[in-house]
Amino acid sequence: MILPHEIMELQDYGVAKIFSPDDGREMGLQGMINLILEMSDFPVGNVTSADLKKIPLKDRKILGKMISAAENFS
Repeated sequence: MILPHEIMELQDYGVAKIFSPDDGREMGLQGMINLILEMSDFPVGNVTSADLKKIPLKDRKILGKMISAAENFS
């Protein structure tokens, strides 16, 4: 079990959410799922400064970001 002060410490390190037993009792499983989906629902790929001719075809991370940028920020 993760104690409340440990949850706060992890969130200070950048962890978006740690659910406590109280969260489970108050929100239920579906409520926790809905919260995670809400937190994850945002457009990605707004970094478009990469030069397409210089992107190595094997660099899937950069290529994926460029595809997301084209889809979300045309």
